Amino acid sequence: MSTVFDIEQKQDSAEKLLAVADKETKYILFADEFNDVARKAVESAIHNIELDFSWSKFENQKQYNVNGINQVHLLRMQLKEDWILEAADEVWLLIDRYKPKRTIRTGGIKLKSSGFKHAIYPDPQNPKRPSEILITGKDMVLDFGQAFYFKNANQFQSLALGYGTKNNHDNRSWVYLRFRIKVKKGDKTYYSNSKGVLEMILKYDENIGRKTLDYKLV
Repeated sequence: MSTVFDIEQKQDSAEKLLAVADKETKYILFADEFNDVARKAVESAIHNIELDFSWSKFENQKQYNVNGINQVHLLRMQLKEDWILEAADEVWLLIDRYKPKRTIRTGGIKLKSSGFKHAIYPDPQNPKRPSEILITGKDMVLDFGQAFYFKNANQFQSLALGYGTKNNHDNRSWVYLRFRIKVKKGDKTYYSNSKGVLEMILKYDENIGRKTLDYKLV
């Protein structure tokens, strides 16, 4: 099966460049221009790939007693166009976390804007919370260290890391995650647009003293 990755890359010969040296360039298509169009075609195809996210009550999609959380629902990802798995060398799911605006004081005052940020991968400081996952199939149950986006504040609550008490209310803590894909083909790497945003919610039921991690599409 032919895909956009099979578009041949062009190269201008010395003879061609010499022959058109005194010509109007608006009538001539150079290799760099053609290759740029080909790259945009690949990027457009990757942007159009759809991912579906869901979570269920099945036992193989839950974890128990992780990082002080009694029950963690894992995330199911379904890749709608699986041709990319055969056509590309590697396809990765990128996980971006929303971070609030903050002030950093290290020899001066620096203001960091809010927005979705992508953590380094692998991150030696957060090895249990990878920001990239290799996609190996069109239907996967994802464990990306969901429970480690939270820290235990006390025996009753857990706080979202990096938010203080801002994202904590009524026995709930939450973080926002955005998903994208990264595609590697040969020596080229392509990045998609957003494939979905989730609110990951940690709930505490004070009646039974139980913490449960779940999701909501936003």
